[in-house]
Amino acid sequence: MNRFSRFIIMGVLLSALTAVPLSGQVNLASAGATAKNGKGQLDATVGQLDYGNFFNGNYFFQQGLQQPFVPLIVNVDSLLCASAVFAPAEVLAGQAALGTVSIDYQGGNGLELEPMTFSSTGVSGLALLLDPMTLEEGNGVLTLRLTGTAATAGMANFDLVIGEKTCQLSIEVFPQDLELPDFFSPNGDGIYDVWGLPALELKYPGSRIYIFDRFGKRVAQLFAYEYWDGQLQGVDVPSGVYWYMVETREKTNPLTGSITLMR
Repeated sequence: MNRFSRFIIMGVLLSALTAVPLSGQVNLASAGATAKNGKGQLDATVGQLDYGNFFNGNYFFQQGLQQPFVPLIVNVDSLLCASAVFAPAEVLAGQAALGTVSIDYQGGNGLELEPMTFSSTGVSGLALLLDPMTLEEGNGVLTLRLTGTAATAGMANFDLVIGEKTCQLSIEVFPQDLELPDFFSPNGDGIYDVWGLPALELKYPGSRIYIFDRFGKRVAQLFAYEYWDGQLQGVDVPSGVYWYMVETREKTNPLTGSITLMR
């Protein structure tokens, strides 16, 4: 094939192009143009390129060609971190964490998210992992994996960044020596309205809590991850001192203590 024939073939290929597709990263050094993390069309004058630069991987470029470029960047309109759901809802310090967190988002643009890792602050040692996924075009849910071991008790915070949106998630880390509260006031003011410690389920999986009045009558039976609202069969029990017993799965050395209920 002579040089003239090669020019004809190249001309046919280039004349068929109506846009310059970009995917991944394509760098046109001569034009100073770079596109990455998306697909779109080039908005640049490529300039005087040698014939050898017409073909770059799977992409052809034409001398002097100008096309509109609309970069597509992974993004959402909003992250609803305030309603995020952790499962489990608590973590014990010094114990390997294994769980998930689900976060609703709005206004996804249908692009693929790359793997991400968000490390905890406040309490070190934990991380949220986001596996590769494709955003819905509209509303959807992000599911991240909670891993690691919390170094201390306290509040572990995670700063999430998805596209141009950011938000903060927090999860409470409890000490290994768990203590059930000894007081609550179920009066509907939103402060100490329920009694319990769901983190107890982490240390004693499958355990149950029994609550008795001062006469030994059982007034409540709970799983360790549940709360007591101070009622017996839908009726408020009177103020006073109650007693609890935590029965573990091994049914040995039950934990016991008192609760003061004040309305």
